[in-house]
Amino acid sequence: MSENESKATDPVCGMTVDEADATHVVYEGRVYSFCDPACADIFNDDPARWVDRDGQGTFEHSH
Repeated sequence: MSENESKATDPVCGMTVDEADATHVVYEGRVYSFCDPACADIFNDDPARWVDRDGQGTFEHSH
């Protein structure tokens, strides 16, 4: 991994994802990164369920 690659945590499943390869969704002005479009779709169905007050994921869903 190069120094320019950034990691994020999928708020739905908790997987670590490369920002460059992730599916992204903007919710309340913040960009969330997902391991695949299926997790992004789950998030989009009810974003508030997947984001706690600090803007972190709740990780209730698993693959």
